[in-house]
Amino acid sequence: MDNWIKILRRLTRERRFTPLNIVDFWGFFIDNPIKPRDVNPKAKPKGKGLGVVLAGSHLRRSLPPDVLVKIISILYESVDGSNIYLLGTKDNQKLGQDLVSLMPSKLITQTKNLAGKTNWQELTDIVSGLDLLLTPDTGTMHLAARLGVPVYGMFLSSAWAWETGPYGEGHTVWQASVACAPCSQFEACRNNVQCLDVFKSRDFFRCLTGINKKDIFNALCLKSGFDDFGLVWQGDNSSYEDIRLEKRLLLNEYKGRQTSPFSLKCKNLPSQIYKESDWILYGG
Repeated sequence: MDNWIKILRRLTRERRFTPLNIVDFWGFFIDNPIKPRDVNPKAKPKGKGLGVVLAGSHLRRSLPPDVLVKIISILYESVDGSNIYLLGTKDNQKLGQDLVSLMPSKLITQTKNLAGKTNWQELTDIVSGLDLLLTPDTGTMHLAARLGVPVYGMFLSSAWAWETGPYGEGHTVWQASVACAPCSQFEACRNNVQCLDVFKSRDFFRCLTGINKKDIFNALCLKSGFDDFGLVWQGDNSSYEDIRLEKRLLLNEYKGRQTSPFSLKCKNLPSQIYKESDWILYGG
């Protein structure tokens, strides 16, 4: 196994401290990848309204209709276009119908439920013209980032922005940061999906409307950006950010990009990343 894979596997055993987006992980399989800012265009509104991805492949990582409709009502006021496009698979058609039934009448007339009704090219055409895409962690989210469309992501359960957040400048992710997050999508939740409560709270909706500017308990509002090593998220005031940044320093050094001396607050980090077996030579 390549040492780069070994090191990243060691780093991701504690997912809360994940220092590298998966795009950057793949990019650094070569010594000189293209600059991170050149991968996807900077996100800008395109003028044709709001897109809403109804759900991801794991429903626990998605918001229910009664929560989603409140967010749509708020975000709709911030976009230039008048249309709302509901996007998803055939399995999401009923979810789209439930969502529409909860909408105020002024939004219903602007809403098109396209769940299960678009092929790849049609989906690409719609997403490429959006002002904003509201979505959980989905493939359509990454399509939007590739097309330079601003993403407004809702990450909870096993979804973790530092691993799979939208790649590019100009994106926003609300990350649930409860003590048990991120969890495994392959295991049942033991805490009654506590991370969903963040998106139901009054403080969260007050933040969306701009009334409340304070931090929300168990939630982070993250803005995407770059350093020379890849995607970073501004707005992380958690106690994990320092360790995450120090891990990035070590990875930079490993790749030969960090040549100036530096000190670490967390002295045991190198032993978590490097193992003596990495340097053992076997003779024939």
